[in-house]
Amino acid sequence: MSKKLYEEAWVPAAERGEVPQIEVDICECCGIEREIRMYGEQDQVKQCFACGKE
Repeated sequence: MSKKLYEEAWVPAAERGEVPQIEVDICECCGIEREIRMYGEQDQVKQCFACGKE
């Protein structure tokens, strides 16, 4: 991916919540530290994929 494509397409899509950002945190459901998919700043649900978040 070129820098231009990243800046003009991917970053805005991630900010709109269309592309997940991955962070490592404690899942609110199972209590295990896992990768958590966050979909934009409005997404506050810290639930891992195994517990049902897609």
